[in-house]
Amino acid sequence: MRIPLKFDAARRHALSVLACCAALATLPSAAQAQSAPAAAWPSRPLTLVVVFAPGGAADQVARIVAKGLGDRLGQTVVVDNRPGAGGTVGATFVARAPADGNTLLFVNSSHTASETLYPGHPYDLAKDFAPVSLVGTSPFWLLVNPKTHPSFNSVKDLVAAAKAKPGQLTFASGGSGGLTHMSGEELKSQAGIDMVHVPYKGNAPALTDVIAGRVDMIFDQQVSSEAFVKSGQLKPLAVTSSRRMPGAPQVPTLAESGFPQFDIVSWYGLALRTGTPQPIVDKLHAAIGEVLAEPDVRKKLQAAGVEPGATTPQAFGQLMRDDTARWGQVIRKAGITVQ
Repeated sequence: MRIPLKFDAARRHALSVLACCAALATLPSAAQAQSAPAAAWPSRPLTLVVVFAPGGAADQVARIVAKGLGDRLGQTVVVDNRPGAGGTVGATFVARAPADGNTLLFVNSSHTASETLYPGHPYDLAKDFAPVSLVGTSPFWLLVNPKTHPSFNSVKDLVAAAKAKPGQLTFASGGSGGLTHMSGEELKSQAGIDMVHVPYKGNAPALTDVIAGRVDMIFDQQVSSEAFVKSGQLKPLAVTSSRRMPGAPQVPTLAESGFPQFDIVSWYGLALRTGTPQPIVDKLHAAIGEVLAEPDVRKKLQAAGVEPGATTPQAFGQLMRDDTARWGQVIRKAGITVQ
């Protein structure tokens, strides 16, 4: 007996559906597809791009982190120094690298100021990078030469002198737009004083001229200037963070010195290219959290003047956005340009 055509069509449709279901069952789920790269990552050495020259404070911190990550992830993490243009040279390199998690950016607070200072750079800090975690923070302290300014025993003394002689006091920095420069501009704004900024190509020559008495003051990190403080060549008047530095608890904060809103710290963190699979971001985030919890790593970072502390990617991304807005406002108000 012949089977009706209507039944044949129904049977063919059912078989077709079953074949499709069988084929789909052999395909990985979206979650499996996403987790596959993380399971294999990293399969080769990683590159950590540092936007400062070798030997400086940031480079020291980056190498401590790179060693810890390498031990945790089972692959060497190679530090690649790419300084220049306020950190935009190194950031551009990472922004153009494949989004496979193998090229990391050692992002720092100067990148947020560079968003305004270098408007022509070919990336957007908020859109082109996936924040992973904060690594740590490092405050500055305000230093003067006690021989050229023996009467400067507090920030109050310095501000009084600046108000008595508008435009005559000078402050050095390691370059226009850096946080040591921003700190001076913030003091000028909050204290209502006029001082002249003297930019240098790096903090080392800036410190040299303050010690020589050619410039009146400088904001600098403790790790690079502590030896000069101990020798009596420089005197700290205050620190820029909201809390006193553990390594110099006798030095008051600027907030304690009459400027309650003053709170500036340099910070370091890790970021990847936007588009990096989320499981890789999560794996790197977990690894850096474990590294920063290790007592030996914490001790080394603190010796380098950095207070370690991991955050969520979301919190770190918010910090980047907040500081970009903050320093953009300061730069525009002060009319700061790259020199």
